[in-house]
Amino acid sequence: MIVKNNPYNARIIDLPLAVGKLRLKYSYRSTVELIPEALKRKHDNGQFLRIFHDSESTEHTLIRGSDGGIIAYHVPAAYLRQHGVNTDLYDTIERIRIKSLRQHKGAYRGEAVSRHYLPWCCYRKQPSISTEYMADGKPAQKFMEESQGLWEKASEIFQGVLPGKWRRLTEYPYPKGMQRMAGVWSGCALNIGSQSPVQTVVHRDVGESPFEYSCLTAFGDFQGADVELWEAEVSIELRPADLLLFLDACIHHSNTVVTGLRHSCVAFTPKNMYDWFVREYSASKELQISLRERRKNFQKNKKKTTESKKESKKESKKESKKESKKEKLEHVQQNGAGRTKKKRRPRGRTGKRRLDGEKGRESKTL
Repeated sequence: MIVKNNPYNARIIDLPLAVGKLRLKYSYRSTVELIPEALKRKHDNGQFLRIFHDSESTEHTLIRGSDGGIIAYHVPAAYLRQHGVNTDLYDTIERIRIKSLRQHKGAYRGEAVSRHYLPWCCYRKQPSISTEYMADGKPAQKFMEESQGLWEKASEIFQGVLPGKWRRLTEYPYPKGMQRMAGVWSGCALNIGSQSPVQTVVHRDVGESPFEYSCLTAFGDFQGADVELWEAEVSIELRPADLLLFLDACIHHSNTVVTGLRHSCVAFTPKNMYDWFVREYSASKELQISLRERRKNFQKNKKKTTESKKESKKESKKESKKESKKEKLEHVQQNGAGRTKKKRRPRGRTGKRRLDGEKGRESKTL
């Protein structure tokens, strides 16, 4: 996944983080509690690299890892408007009226109401349209219709920047009478700010493939809400209708403080659809198998390094002890045995009696 071309002449920001290493650390379970304390302190002290862009600029930004892989790719809203894309979808989201809320079972992302509009294979053998999309009715359909231009343009950019990943997303057809609802992606997750603007807390989207990119955007009139990519130690400014392609399953992400009106939306393909491709079309599992093998080797090497570090520490302690003994012997040989040790003063009642007795004996002898 090395960056071979730059079709949109994006500005490139290089980071000392390998995309391959991010994948090796991937887990299908939430790992927020494993974020190192040193990284938390860096975040709290405002030491993350902040990436800004001019509101009127149409320049793309490519954030590249040390192994040449793409960590994230930013597209400004000005570029989309220049190409006739409808980016004003806030009012369409406001029309969605949620009748009943289901308890979300995934990773905790914040206080916003999440709605999933997509075909997926969750809890079933065959794909089906999400119940939330069916329950929200015509307003949900209206939002998906009006956002088609946005997802098509995002898919076009995605194809130019990461053609291999684009091919993997489009390789297998969906069941008859069912199609992808957000361009190249299966559908989207809509985060609706009910009482306050949407601000997500630190999380990873563990229900997605570690090999695929999702597309994040936001709508409304707001300030703040920069996207923080924790392992990369960057904070990316995300204005209304900007697009951000990134590996949301591999990297912990969150938002900075936000004020104003804000809804956010993520286009993605869930991992359960890839599992269905394997069952239905005998799709290749090479990537998953190679990742497992690499992860095993990575963990073995990690154990070896920790063990070798422990052994080296023990050896260094032994050597330091030997050196200190040698120094003491040399000192004794040069300066003699030195002063004799003082007699230890007896303590307690018995010691006091003993001292008194010794003093009495001395006086008698005198």
